[in-house]
Amino acid sequence: ITSRDGTYWIFPKGQTEDGRKDASVAEEEAFEEAGVLGKMRDKPKIFDVNSSKAGQIKVYPMLVKTILNKWPESDERKRLIVTYEKAEKLVQKDLRKAMSEMMDL
Repeated sequence: ITSRDGTYWIFPKGQTEDGRKDASVAEEEAFEEAGVLGKMRDKPKIFDVNSSKAGQIKVYPMLVKTILNKWPESDERKRLIVTYEKAEKLVQKDLRKAMSEMMDL
């Protein structure tokens, strides 16, 4: 998906929330930001990145079961369904490392 201003491609993301599992938050963000539903893995892959204020991101792989035509942020973001290879070319450099390591799952 694109950032809200449409200037670059990102993974759906959110912040940790008290009382909620991170995987549950990630699943909700995937729905809200990208319009995808599916089974989220409980165990994330953790990556050091420059594109996050925290310096790290947790990526929860999802087995996508449904791709919605309309979703909460569909008017604010663009979405592409592409191969890993194409996605690696779209995202920022530090997210490319995460993409390539996700291929090992």
